[in-house]
Amino acid sequence: MHRTTRLIPLALALVVGVAPAAFAKSHSAQASSTTVQHKQKMSGMHQMLPDGLSFKGQLDHAYTEALNVQSSMAMGMEEMAKNHLANVKLIITHLDQASSNLDKTTMDRLGAIRTEADKLEGMLGEREAGIKGSNALVMRFVAFYDQMASAMPMGGGGGAMARPMQSASELLAGAGDSAAMTQSALAVRDFEIAKFHARDMQLHLIAAEKALTMTHGIKAQSTEVQHVNALREDSRKLISAIDSRAKNATQLAGQMVGKIGTELPLIASATMGGGGGMSHPEHR
Repeated sequence: MHRTTRLIPLALALVVGVAPAAFAKSHSAQASSTTVQHKQKMSGMHQMLPDGLSFKGQLDHAYTEALNVQSSMAMGMEEMAKNHLANVKLIITHLDQASSNLDKTTMDRLGAIRTEADKLEGMLGEREAGIKGSNALVMRFVAFYDQMASAMPMGGGGGAMARPMQSASELLAGAGDSAAMTQSALAVRDFEIAKFHARDMQLHLIAAEKALTMTHGIKAQSTEVQHVNALREDSRKLISAIDSRAKNATQLAGQMVGKIGTELPLIASATMGGGGGMSHPEHR
């Protein structure tokens, strides 16, 4: 049940995570000009892509899609696996075209993922081969993150969170993912798992608020920041409802999914060049 329901919140994440092929086509020229502006080589994990997306957020999404390929193959859903694999390949292509001035190590790691995805594409017609190939693809991501972590400077006291490495849109999409999983767990009265996902949602909202001010330079008193702050307060109430086993906890979690889904395109517009300062009708 849990691995299957992981597919559901991707619809929310795709608002900022997918259609990368179209995104890459329209922004490859902009990425090229960005390369001229940045002379210093940098690790991919630190890059913000054109229009406010991040390398890490997009790679995280590709990792999720690779896991969906793996779970789909394990459950005999070959056609579903093909769809998720196509998304992996689109996102990797997007990163190749939109990332500027990547260091050779990061480029090589992306290339290894792309090669593994290409190999897997020809294996999906046969279940055992597809399972083996999807496992290999997932392990390419495992190696990427493990190697990236070993290259990151050690920081105490949560120093790594000093500046978010994902855009506010991507972090808000992650909060929506966790909100959906919270509702899914509550629907079957699994309060422990629900609380785990609700706390993860809360952390994503905290990081999204920080990204708005630190990464995107949006003022703390802005409509966007105030709305995310209100979502944080709602998440606190949801966690309290889960702790008390409140009868309406499931409904509260569903409301969080809706609220985040409503806020997401507004945050994306404010941070990805679509025009900031948008507000909900009830706030006008």
